[in-house]
Amino acid sequence: MKLSLEQKLGLELRLHPQMLLTLKLLPMTTLELETLLRHELEENPALEEVTDQDAEAQVDPFGAGEPEAGEGAFVSDPAPPESEKLISETEEGPEVGSRETSEFLDLLDFEDQHASARTGSGGESDTDFMELAPDVGPGLAETLMPGLAADLDEEDTRIAEIVLQSLDADGFLTVSAQELADAHELDPERLGAVLDRVRHIEPGGIACCDRREALLVQLEMLGHPPDSLEHRLVAEFWSLLLQLQFGRIAALVETSEAAVRRAAECVHGLEMRPARRFAGRTADYVTPDFTVTWQNGRPYWEYNDDREPRLRLSRRYADMLRYPDRYSSEQVTFARQKFNRALMYLKAIESRRQTLRGLIAAIVQLQPGFFEHGPEHMRTATFRDAAGIIGVHPSTASRAGAGKYVETDFGIFPVKYFFRGGAGERSRVGIKELIRGMVEKESPHQPLCDDEIAARLETQHNVKMSRRTVTKYRRELGIPARNQRFQPKVRRRRTDVKRKPAARPKAGPGRTTRS
Repeated sequence: MKLSLEQKLGLELRLHPQMLLTLKLLPMTTLELETLLRHELEENPALEEVTDQDAEAQVDPFGAGEPEAGEGAFVSDPAPPESEKLISETEEGPEVGSRETSEFLDLLDFEDQHASARTGSGGESDTDFMELAPDVGPGLAETLMPGLAADLDEEDTRIAEIVLQSLDADGFLTVSAQELADAHELDPERLGAVLDRVRHIEPGGIACCDRREALLVQLEMLGHPPDSLEHRLVAEFWSLLLQLQFGRIAALVETSEAAVRRAAECVHGLEMRPARRFAGRTADYVTPDFTVTWQNGRPYWEYNDDREPRLRLSRRYADMLRYPDRYSSEQVTFARQKFNRALMYLKAIESRRQTLRGLIAAIVQLQPGFFEHGPEHMRTATFRDAAGIIGVHPSTASRAGAGKYVETDFGIFPVKYFFRGGAGERSRVGIKELIRGMVEKESPHQPLCDDEIAARLETQHNVKMSRRTVTKYRRELGIPARNQRFQPKVRRRRTDVKRKPAARPKAGPGRTTRS
């Protein structure tokens, strides 16, 4: 084998570890970021957390202490020039593929395994501002099986377990009872008895085939007999009930429309998803990353970074780099590696903070009407528009908005809520709110059709839109069609007016009157 030297020209794309870490931290939520930083604080002795006492004492630059930052102000760069000088003897950062990056790349593969654990030092008050990860509780089968096992024998308990495992998230059977019996070789009579037992568990309707059957079971449990109007609405006039055709139902049942409406309200109050209360889910709690309020004719925004740990470079490790002659070569090498890693973290955290501050400032600039008047004044905006204001790539702006929330005077909204398409300067959200407002203000005796809504949008709000698009938005809002919203006028007889007696004809020639 002959050895030779060969010169080769090529292009290769390599991401700097600093860029990788910045991209890793940018889309993280506050909880994920704090968990990652707590983990790094335990692993890297060159990083220290700034306490409240240190912040008030204004520690030296090596502590990377932050000055007081007011509303909309940027925190100073946590990496002072002197710290840069200390690591000038090393590389600015190892490239991907080199041996020095093995420890750093292990960091990028870190996954949050303690999402619900918080180690902040705030006492009991910390719980009020935590992002709580929802704990998945026991499911439907785990909740119902203990009670069923206490009432049923061994074979029926096995059948009940099979039934509960064949339900969907709403509590309905995914297969028919016959298919269930054939698949598991069950006795149809015993299966029917177990199904009847499960279906009569509060609120009623679990293990039914569809919503209609579940409602009939619930009406039976509430004491409505089969000949009651509520029971007949579901059993005989289901399709008309879904179309809200109360007038036609009243004519077929030979009763008043008011009675039909009262019965429909009773049916509407039943549980449409019988397994809802047994679902092993809890509400998702979020902590808003930003707060925007409208005061004195202008919006004020604030970046809520109180939950993020304040980090600084360790003074002890800085001294090891400043005076390397006092320590062994192994200690200096170890300190330089940890110091370099800690500095990359501080830079990435500061880059994330500045990008998020720029993002909320861009949102306030793009959506001033929303923060003053509400969702109906939302404008068309994209992440490309926000990226142009911040001075970053659109993908960076989109990545920064992932999992972030904004608290406003009108509620809490995700960041992506403020970036919607639409028609002209109106976003889809704003147009839908306009349609909702028109329907709420219309007369129930003369509801608006989709053509009339489209005409009003163009004449009153300068939004040109086809009838088909109006129909699409109306359906997305859950607003029924015009014929389903129509309510006929009820003519009432006046009973307080007395009729005048008819006048008697006058007696004339040839006419006689009876006394």
